[in-house]
Amino acid sequence: STGAGQSLVLSSPVIVPSTGPVVTIQLSLLDQNTIKNSTLLGLNNYTYLSFSNGLVPDIAGNNATAVSLSPAGSILPDVTSPVAQKFSLDLLSLQLTLVFNEPITPSSLDVRHLLIQNERTNFPTLSLRLTNYTSITTTNLSTVLIFGLATSDVNMMQSLGAIATSPNNTFLSIDPEAITDTSGNMVSRISPRFALTVMGYEKFASPPMPQAFTLNLNTKAMGISFNNPMVSSTLNFSLITISSGS
Repeated sequence: STGAGQSLVLSSPVIVPSTGPVVTIQLSLLDQNTIKNSTLLGLNNYTYLSFSNGLVPDIAGNNATAVSLSPAGSILPDVTSPVAQKFSLDLLSLQLTLVFNEPITPSSLDVRHLLIQNERTNFPTLSLRLTNYTSITTTNLSTVLIFGLATSDVNMMQSLGAIATSPNNTFLSIDPEAITDTSGNMVSRISPRFALTVMGYEKFASPPMPQAFTLNLNTKAMGISFNNPMVSSTLNFSLITISSGS
């Protein structure tokens, strides 16, 4: 408890067997992440411990005396880098999801240090370094990060061709500067050689829509504008009709 409204009841801890004066408890991952995600729990001046009679006996069978809000004797700060464990890419909703092993600070996200690539190797033949995002949310104690892809990045992704068109050519590498945890530790680097394989993938489903066309009778050039980047080399010009009315 923080003594200021925040508290945690331990769930599934592991007791380290001993007969000495110090009882050691190994926190569950859920409890550890709950403390890390708290604004006060885990800070020396705000963390207290309380328990009732019957918590643990000594070697003579005497139960420990109940205490309430006993100040923590020592708290070692978190100095461990968070690790990105998996990611998914949803091109229907234009979102990228990252899952970490511990809570992160969403406001520290810098997508310029995220690289989408078409293969897992030191020097991928196709890659796209993201430039911006449109929205950001977190779930599951801030261990799951979901952000909206910028339109410019999506358009560039499509124009590159054989990248992020299927799970087989969708990988993600991460620089340490991409994001930090709640203690300010930078995320562990994931190099292009060991890039994450996409775990969930949704491709574009809506067909490209023509927006407008131009016709220059001097240069004999006609242009057709679409809402997505197109593969012009596959154009079937026999399907085009120029008429005097719609």
